Amino acid sequence: MQLHDLMARLDLAVIRLQFYGAVRMELYEALSLLLENRVLLDVALKDMYKIYSENGKKPKRALAAVTYDCYREVADGKPLSKALSKWVPYQEYTLIAAGERSGDLKSSFDNCGKIITAKQDILGAILLATVYPTFLMAMVCVML
Repeated sequence: MQLHDLMARLDLAVIRLQFYGAVRMELYEALSLLLENRVLLDVALKDMYKIYSENGKKPKRALAAVTYDCYREVADGKPLSKALSKWVPYQEYTLIAAGERSGDLKSSFDNCGKIITAKQDILGAILLATVYPTFLMAMVCVML
């Protein structure tokens, strides 16, 4: 494996780490708004890339990289769900694919936002349920 390939894989891994729930929600909200205003999908993705990358100056930002990748794939004739499949969780991918088949991407983006919010709420509850008792046990151990 060459150094160039290794760096490309590292860049991809970093972008995937930066493309977490809140960032995906931002993408879905922007796409939903643009599609609601009857902007063509490929035009929306190209414009979003320009905005997120600051006209190409910062192409390695998570949203810039994802929108550029999606733009290339959509321009090649692939569906958006296929373009996003390597970036988003399976549940969101299937919702977007269903939205494409039904012709209602806006509601599928809204549902993806609901899934992300629900996952964040569940994770917060799990962390609270485990961290707080652990903290209390640590305090008891310190006092003994």
